[in-house]
Amino acid sequence: MRSLLAIALLVGLAPAAPVPKALKKQDDKDAILGTWSPAPGRTEWFEFKADGTLKAWNTGGSAATGVPYKWSIDPTATPKRMTWYSPGETKPSWECVYELDGDTLKICYVNAGRKVPAQATEESDGLFCDLRRDTSAK
Repeated sequence: MRSLLAIALLVGLAPAAPVPKALKKQDDKDAILGTWSPAPGRTEWFEFKADGTLKAWNTGGSAATGVPYKWSIDPTATPKRMTWYSPGETKPSWECVYELDGDTLKICYVNAGRKVPAQATEESDGLFCDLRRDTSAK
């Protein structure tokens, strides 16, 4: 009986096995970081950085010459929302909805103050971007 109790105590005190990295759910704020290239037929590129900056450019340009913004994200909103601010501005420049699924990012954005679309689709009233995570630099 004592040995069963001792085993039960040891098993109860044993540390749980770590959750494999592949099974951990990453927050959108972290998962969106990196460079996003356009899906076929599109031209928009985006680079989201952890410091809250974003660069946007079209094919033929680069992050170095891209338009800079500050960004914030609200993954708890329905639909998920993002806001972009031009440098030095306190009022938003663009309001966005987005869908992030692994290495696919869809964004639909409108000038701030306009009605934000209900979803990030090409049919939505706004500028639509269909992006894939760019892994070419890795």
